[in-house]
Amino acid sequence: MRLKHRLFAAAFQVVDSTRADRWLRYLSQGRGVILMFHHVRPRVARTFAPNRRLEITPAFLDLILSELHHEGFDIVPLAAVHDRLRSDGHAPPFAALTFDDGYRDNVEHAWPILRRHGAPWTLFVTTEFTDGRGRLWWVELEEAIIRLDRVVLRLDGELLDLPTRTVNEKQGAFDSIYRRLRTMPEERLRAATADLAGQAGVDARHLTNELCLSWDELQSLAREPDVTIGAHTLSHPMLASCDATTAAPKGGPRAPPRTPGPASCLPIRRCCPRPARVNSTLPARLASCRL
Repeated sequence: MRLKHRLFAAAFQVVDSTRADRWLRYLSQGRGVILMFHHVRPRVARTFAPNRRLEITPAFLDLILSELHHEGFDIVPLAAVHDRLRSDGHAPPFAALTFDDGYRDNVEHAWPILRRHGAPWTLFVTTEFTDGRGRLWWVELEEAIIRLDRVVLRLDGELLDLPTRTVNEKQGAFDSIYRRLRTMPEERLRAATADLAGQAGVDARHLTNELCLSWDELQSLAREPDVTIGAHTLSHPMLASCDATTAAPKGGPRAPPRTPGPASCLPIRRCCPRPARVNSTLPARLASCRL
């Protein structure tokens, strides 16, 4: 577990042991919460799983929803958040549920639980993932390191030669490469992970098709009254490292099938635009911005 996650775990343990969540709740809970998820799927026993931080189990999702109901939260569609924030403040606290990237396990494992709880939810879809040609580069990186006993990769002129035989070595290599990739321009990031995936025999397109929903699946899902489908960019770029031209809004040959209500979500931003600007132009979208 990385240091940041150990610190978070320790802080949550302190909160739990002192029951601070109970005696501070009325000072800290605010008007509501927006909960953001990625994968929802049964836990697979793997000693090296660096992307596990992006997943929860179906049982944990069920526990979250039960706890929200127990604590008196209204689970509302994302489109309702703006009106709830503008209300007089006497309504119960709200929770909105969002799922990023368009993973198939959201339908297979999360949706039955959400439906049983009567919980509306929003799925943010990346167009190229649904096309089957997008690059889940963080998954490619994990799969390549699983298969290789040594990683040899050139990043920005530096030759990395890292042993990856043991679990600790694999984790160290993943952390080192991942940290460098997140600071690189998008085209070099994708070229580097494609190089590594090629060395390991990882089929990037197969990974995307296996993990992400197709257009036909999305069309069926869009007919459901409790589901909102929103945009999560064309290609899921690292917006934190993109220039203004690359990050500018673009059209595309296909867009996610949209149910009523403006919904969009920006991947991997270090900061939001200035609040005054966002509040005046995109009030409903501020709630769906991922920081």
